Amino acid sequence: MQVVYQNYLQSQMIQGYAWMRSMENLAFYLLDLQESLHRIKKNNEKLLKSLENESNRKAHYTCVIVFVKHEFDPEPIITEGIWHGEILKSPRGSGGFGYDPLFLDHMTEKAVAELPSDIKNRISHRGQALHKLKLKLNQIYG
Repeated sequence: MQVVYQNYLQSQMIQGYAWMRSMENLAFYLLDLQESLHRIKKNNEKLLKSLENESNRKAHYTCVIVFVKHEFDPEPIITEGIWHGEILKSPRGSGGFGYDPLFLDHMTEKAVAELPSDIKNRISHRGQALHKLKLKLNQIYG
């Protein structure tokens, strides 16, 4: 049994850029902490610079989870979570990682870095996708 997930941030104004950087942020955590923090800060600065003259700052995180029973499973369970928001003009909050200080959640009107972890985990793209996976597994396996 395996669970694989893909996670990315996408902005309407910078198609592709943020997705690449989001995937890189994941890899940075495998490096030493100081180097990771430096690179994430630089990526956040690049994102802000690329949007500095844009009025449309809408963005969303997407998480796709694939659950397979074995390598050749003909019926994988696939779920998706999408978290809508926008890119702020400057960082807010001190929690989280990656783009959390820059992503404004529309429901709470807070930057993700300002949210308590229990709320973030419930409303995030990952939380949504995991909740859907749990519901599907309960339907199938009881």
